[in-house]
Parts: sequence; structure tokens; C-alpha cells
Amino acid sequence: PYSAINFYVYENALDMLVGMQRSHREQNETYGHLKRRISHRMTDEEIEEERRMQERARSDDNMPRHKFMAGAIAGCSAVFACYPLDLVRTRLTTELEG
Repeated sequence: PYSAINFYVYENALDMLVGMQRSHREQNETYGHLKRRISHRMTDEEIEEERRMQERARSDDNMPRHKFMAGAIAGCSAVFACYPLDLVRTRLTTELEG
């Protein structure tokens, strides 16, 4: 169960951290970018710049700090979930009769 909890929490934490970064980046969109995107009137240079920004944003999605933080969250969650069960199992197997 330790590995399953660890992997599950890691993937969800990474998705959450990346999602938070995306929403923060979208909030910082300037009025000019928003206006051009809504009106669909963009020059070829602006379209190319927008494409480059989207590619850069995709490559930043799995930054090492996000992976580190997701791993730390996953490790702590797995230990907190499994340690009490392991303790009970160990105490039951080493308990002396009498």
C-alpha cells in the first residue's frame, strides 16, 4: 500500500502544483493580449510569439521544484498513512502470550 499511496499522491500533487502555476500565469495576461486574443486580430509575428510562449509554458510545467515538492508531499502522506498500520502489525506479531 505504501507505493500505491506514494504514486497516487505524487501524481495528484504534481497536477495541482502545475495547475496553480498555469492559473497564476493566466492571471498575468495583459489587457492587450486579451484584447487581441478575443478579437482574433493578430499579426504573424504576434501569432509566432504566442506559439513560443505556449511552448515555453508547456516546458515549464514539470519544473524540478514542482517534482521535488510533489515528492515530499507524497512521501509524507505515505508515511503518515502506513506507519500506524506497520506499528500495529509489528506489535501484534511480537506480542508475548501470558
